[in-house]
Amino acid sequence: MSARANALKEEGNKHFQNGDYKSAEVLYGRAIQQDSLNPKLFTNRAMTRIRLQSWDSCIDDCLHSIELSPRNMKAYYYLAQAQLALHHPNEALSSALTAYDECLKSDVFSSSTRHISQLVLQAKKEKWEAKERERIRRRSDLLSELEDGLSAMKKFELQNLGVKHQDRADSNEAMEEREDLETNARKKMEELRSVFALADPENLQQRRPTIIRMIHLAFFFHILIELPASIAFLANPSMTLSQPQPHAHAVIRQYALLLMSSNIIAYTFLFRPADGVSGAVAAALALYHVGPLVRAGYRIRSGYGGRVHEKGLGGLGPRVHLIAHLIGLIALAREAVQAYGELLDRSA
Repeated sequence: MSARANALKEEGNKHFQNGDYKSAEVLYGRAIQQDSLNPKLFTNRAMTRIRLQSWDSCIDDCLHSIELSPRNMKAYYYLAQAQLALHHPNEALSSALTAYDECLKSDVFSSSTRHISQLVLQAKKEKWEAKERERIRRRSDLLSELEDGLSAMKKFELQNLGVKHQDRADSNEAMEEREDLETNARKKMEELRSVFALADPENLQQRRPTIIRMIHLAFFFHILIELPASIAFLANPSMTLSQPQPHAHAVIRQYALLLMSSNIIAYTFLFRPADGVSGAVAAALALYHVGPLVRAGYRIRSGYGGRVHEKGLGGLGPRVHLIAHLIGLIALAREAVQAYGELLDRSA
């Protein structure tokens, strides 16, 4: 570096340390005119332009410095910051990772590892947010316009903040105000996306099931059919037997308790959203109704429907018994098929 270029650089360093970034930028520029092949002069001016929020000019200086010194860690570090400020997270992540790799290879800049790693994480976060924003934008043009409006408002407020604290950009007050502004802008964006997520048609469809699906009529039918039967069997087991045998009452009452257990299970799933478990329970209860159907059919063919002890469902007879269990079987089988179908759709 020539003596004149070095003197200009040192003078620029003094202005930079005093917070006079505009004068420092001018002095670094004059030093570059004296020695345009020195990569450090470009990184010095790039750092100054970051403080001035001159992002495009900062990128130009970084690229010049990298062209002169391909392994210039500082140039990649400043480049990543400028690219992030311009909302180019993919490019920023690439630059930050390169800076991190060069930092690990150099003992001189090992103390910068923490700062660069934070920049890498920030770039990854903004890259993910950009992908998520793009996904949401494809879903809603209105959301895209509102997001752009919030982004423009944030950029305008940052510019005003930069003008307000132009002479003391590194002061605690300026940094706190910038941090508060960033936090508020992020909260507004999150709230906006939450509102649109709640209003998404797919979510509304999941939150607004029809009355029929909400109460699961199949389970309701099972309770309607089997609750009176279980009570009758428990209270008067002799009504189902023409000639009660020893221990027969205990067997009938045991059957009545099993029916009551199935009613409790059906009630448990009455208001539960359809899933694989409710489908399996519906299939099991549907299988149960096959037995009463066969028994009712046998009673009709055998002519036993007129006897009091052969009448089910409060003495209505085997034909009503047959129809009731057939309705229960069909409803539960349909519930099982629908539940498994929705499960397959969600897993696809």
